[in-house]
Amino acid sequence: MNPVYIYDALRTPLEAGLSGGAYREIRPLDLLRQTLLVLSKREFWRHVPPSDFILGCATPVGDLGKNIARAALLHAGMHAISGVQLNRFDLSGLDAVGWAMARIGAGMEAAVLAGGLCLQSSLDARQDRGAWTDDPDMAILPTGFPPVFSADLQSWLHALDADGLEAYAKNARSRGQDISTSDFSYLFPILDDNGLTLIDQDRLPEASETSEGLPLLPEVVYQRFLPLAQKKYFHLEHFPRIHAASTAAAPADGLGLLLLGGEPTTAARVPLARIRAYVLLESAENLPFAGMTQAAEAALARSGLSREQIDLWACDEPFAGIALAFQRSMQLDPERLNVSGGNLVFGRPAAANGSYLLIRMLEDLKNKQLSFGLLALADHSGSSGAIIVENLG
Repeated sequence: MNPVYIYDALRTPLEAGLSGGAYREIRPLDLLRQTLLVLSKREFWRHVPPSDFILGCATPVGDLGKNIARAALLHAGMHAISGVQLNRFDLSGLDAVGWAMARIGAGMEAAVLAGGLCLQSSLDARQDRGAWTDDPDMAILPTGFPPVFSADLQSWLHALDADGLEAYAKNARSRGQDISTSDFSYLFPILDDNGLTLIDQDRLPEASETSEGLPLLPEVVYQRFLPLAQKKYFHLEHFPRIHAASTAAAPADGLGLLLLGGEPTTAARVPLARIRAYVLLESAENLPFAGMTQAAEAALARSGLSREQIDLWACDEPFAGIALAFQRSMQLDPERLNVSGGNLVFGRPAAANGSYLLIRMLEDLKNKQLSFGLLALADHSGSSGAIIVENLG
C-alpha cells in the first residue's frame, strides 16, 4: 500500500447539539459550502486538489440527506469533484478518513477530502428510524442495549465505581479550562447569512449539578435489559447504575474535514502528518461503545509501533466509564490520554467525532512537538476503530 499523508485540516467550533444551538441558524448546505470554499483557497488545496469528497454523516435524512456531500460541492461551484455520503454511525467521520486512505493507498486517487458532519440540533431524532430502532429482533441483541446500560455494565466488568467515574470526569473537564483558542490552529469560525460571526470558538457544555449523582439509567430500563445481559454474562447477578449526567458527554454539533494525499512530489507539498495505520473491527464484547482496546492493539500491530512509542493517546468519551476502562486496559499514563480535553469537556459530535478528535490530536502533536498519536473510537453498534498518525508539521 502506498503511503498516505494528511495535507490540511479544518474544523468548525463545537456547539451544544440542542434545539437552541447556534448551528440552527445556518443551513447544513451553506455550512458545508462555506467550509469548502475556505479550504479551496488554502495553499495545500492548490497543490493537492481532491478528486473526491467522502463525508461521514450518521443521520442522512432531511436537510442532511440525498448525498449532501455532492450537493454541497455543486452549491460551492465545485462541479468536477465527486462526493459521497457515508453512514457508519458514530464512526462515520473516522471511517470516511479510512475510506480516503484506502483509495489513495491503492493508487485510485491522488487526493481525497474526508471527514464528518454532525448537526443534531437540526434534526428530529424520530426522522432517522429503521430496523435498528424499531425491529424487536434487534432489541434482544447485546448491541441493542441502551448506551448508558452498556456503559454501566462495562464499568462493572472493569471494577469501576461511581467515585472513580466522578474523579475521572472532574479531571477531564479541568483540562479544558485553561485552553486558549490560539492552540487550535485548524479552527475555522462560521459566519451567518449576513457575513457576521455566528460562532468562533468551542462552547463548552456546563456539567450538570442538579442531576449529579442521580443515575442516567432508569430503573425500568435496567430491569428490562438485565435478563438479556445475564444471558451473555452467566456470572452476572446485577450491577450498579453509576453513570450520572456529570459523567456523560453532552451532545454537540460540528464539522471536521481533512485533506489526504499521496507521497509529496515537490517542496510545496509539505504534509502535516502521515497515517501509519487504520483499523476498523467489531467488538468481541458485542456491546455498545466497546472494543477500543482491541482496535488500538490491532492498529499498533499493523503500524509496527510499540505502545511506548505513542506520545499521545485519545479515545472516545461518551461516558467516563468507557474512557476509564480503556485507560486501564491499555495501562496508559492518564497525563497522555485526551491531554487537552475530550468529549466530556467539549461535547460529543457523534458522526463528526472521529474527524474532530483526529484534528484535535494533530493540534496537540503540533503544539507539543511530539511524533506519534493514537486515536481509538467506538460506537453504539459494537464497532470500533483506531488510527495512528505521525506528526510531520
